[in-house]
Amino acid sequence: MNIYICISSVPSKPPRKVQVIVHSSTSMKVTWSKPLISAIHGELLGYKVNYWRADHPAELGPIVLKGTESSVLLRNLKKYTRYKVTVLAFTRKGDGVPSDEIEETTEEDSRFLFYLNNHDFLKIFTHKISLIRFWKSVVPDVYRRRKIKC
Repeated sequence: MNIYICISSVPSKPPRKVQVIVHSSTSMKVTWSKPLISAIHGELLGYKVNYWRADHPAELGPIVLKGTESSVLLRNLKKYTRYKVTVLAFTRKGDGVPSDEIEETTEEDSRFLFYLNNHDFLKIFTHKISLIRFWKSVVPDVYRRRKIKC
């Protein structure tokens, strides 16, 4: 007869592969992979994502997520502001070791939309240095349906 004793504790290592991707001028996406199984020490209940403005140490989080989650979108952030983010795993016994701080800056309010008339508009993305122009087609429908051989 085998007797197994499960000694649970807090995770001894942080989640792996933590990344922060700037999503827009007011949001960032945080992704991670679960800690090594040998470092969890019990049932993984979830994650806590802590974030704060780099110039203001008061935390805005934590955001608490289930153990099956591996990403979260941080919303309603200030434009063109530096943020720091950490992620930690937790068990019934408490919080584990947080990941290293990752610092990212939200984008400037960089999307401009210029309406030329009811159908035409220009969209300029200053951070990617591109210019896109859309216009209403003037080609009659008859020609659109014809197949063109090249």
